[in-house]
Amino acid sequence: VKGLGDLEPVALRIGQSADLGETVEALAAAAYSRVELVEKRGEFAVRGGILDVFPPTEEHPLRVEFWGD
Repeated sequence: VKGLGDLEPVALRIGQSADLGETVEALAAAAYSRVELVEKRGEFAVRGGILDVFPPTEEHPLRVEFWGD
């Protein structure tokens, strides 16, 4: 797919400080689709401070919890 290699990867690490809004923007810029319920690779969903994301390289979706200051 033309331009696919130009997309910036979105990387988060356990214990890393990250902003939910900025992470959502980065996922959208990386061609992820925002959905209500994550079922396929390349999708993400937000409910409160919880982000579910299904990276194309994983067998199952991942859950990221944003909480604290």
